[in-house]
Formats: sequence, structure tokens, C-alpha cells
Amino acid sequence: LHYMGIPAHLNGYEYIRTALRLAIDDISIISPITQKLYPKLSEIYHKSAQSIERSIRHAISVSWDRGNRKIIYDIFGVTPDGAYDNHPTNSEYIAMLADDLRLRLKHGIPLKTS
Repeated sequence: LHYMGIPAHLNGYEYIRTALRLAIDDISIISPITQKLYPKLSEIYHKSAQSIERSIRHAISVSWDRGNRKIIYDIFGVTPDGAYDNHPTNSEYIAMLADDLRLRLKHGIPLKTS
């Protein structure tokens, strides 16, 4: 997440990290995100689902604006200034990252950081 441009001090960093762990184990937790993932994160962190959703959205926005463009392109297939006029939705972002991480773990492919 650091290489995606999300500073570790943002609450959304922690929420996305936990969401990725949950999604790697069970991708169905992402859909529908408001009925499964946010309530689960709310239970874990003792925060409201709305607060968690907002923090994740902010972290994604920061990532999209400041992140490593090559890594974003490798994972999402677009550059932040490319096909998306705005950043992807929370569920799109988490699903794409979880899928990428799951494939990398399965095939032993390291994350490229440059």
C-alpha cells in the first residue's frame, strides 16, 4: 500500500490492509461491500461503517493522486490521469488489489516497486 501512495498514518491504510486480508481469503466479502465488508471492518475497528467507507475513499484518492504510476498501471491497467477521470470506487480498488495479490501469492511473483 505504501508503494501505491497511501501513507501509513491514514486510517484508510489500516482499513484497506485488513480488507485485503479478508478479500484474499474470501473475495465475496467485497460484493456487496456495504453489506459485508464495511460491517466486518466496523466490528473489527469499533468505528461506524460510514467512517470506514469515508477513510478508505480518502486513502484511495490520495493513492490515485500521489501513487507510483507504474504500479497503478500494472494493477489497474490505466494511469491515474488516464481512463478514470476520477479514482476507482472502493470496491473496484480493493477487488483489483486483492486479485493482484492473490495471483502474486499463488505464482510466487514479487511486487515490483519501481
